Amino acid sequence: MPTRHTYGADPAQLAELTLPDGEPRGVAVVVHGGFWKPEYGIEYARPLVPSLAAEGWAVWAVEYRRGAGAAATLTDVADAIRACPDLPGPR
Repeated sequence: MPTRHTYGADPAQLAELTLPDGEPRGVAVVVHGGFWKPEYGIEYARPLVPSLAAEGWAVWAVEYRRGAGAAATLTDVADAIRACPDLPGPR
């Protein structure tokens, strides 16, 4: 089951962390596509999560401010990666 984390003040600045059984082999960061349009969100990243977790990866699925332009999106993704919790295992 994923846990939700925020990395900024905007409601869209969130990420979902899914842990595998046992110690993670590392962290896979999943960023959904969608051309920065508001109608495409984190739900497009979620189908990738179970297979990555089943292979031993901790999965950090990132949502970002959509409709705010590419610069804001790239800043959000960088901020989300920096906000990923420290986990055991290799990084």
